[in-house]
Amino acid sequence: MNKFLKLCFYTILIFNIALASSKTLTINGTGDSQELLTKLGEKFETFRDEDEAIRHKKWLDSIKNGDFSFGSVDLKYIAKGEGSWKYQAIKQDKAIDQDDDMFEFADDFMDSDWRLFHVALKAHRFDLINNILPKYGICVS
Repeated sequence: MNKFLKLCFYTILIFNIALASSKTLTINGTGDSQELLTKLGEKFETFRDEDEAIRHKKWLDSIKNGDFSFGSVDLKYIAKGEGSWKYQAIKQDKAIDQDDDMFEFADDFMDSDWRLFHVALKAHRFDLINNILPKYGICVS
C-alpha cells in the first residue's frame, strides 16, 4: 500500500473512531478497509483533472453514486452565506470578507463546526511543520 493511501486509511480510521463507528474498518488491512483502500486508489488514479472544481465534483458524484462501502451520501458544501458553517458560527453573509469586519461573540461559537475545523487545520499545520517534515530534512519557517 503506498504512503498516500495509507495516510487516507488512517485519516478515515481516526474520523471513524471519533464518531464511535470504527467497527466499519479494521486496522490490519483486511475486510472493509482493504476494499476502501482499493476504491480510493482507483479514484485517485482516475480523478486527475487539472481543474480542482472538476476533481471535487467527481468525488462528490462518486460518493453520491454509492461507490464506497458506506453507501450513497449526497454531500453539499456551502462556502459562504446562509447555511454555511461560517454563517452558522459568526452570521457572516457577505460574499467578500473585509479586514475591518467585526462580529459579536456568541456562546455557541466555541463549539461551532467552522471554528473547530479551523482549529484542526492549525493543529495539522503545526504538526506537519514541526514534527513530520523535519524527519525528512525539510525545514519550513
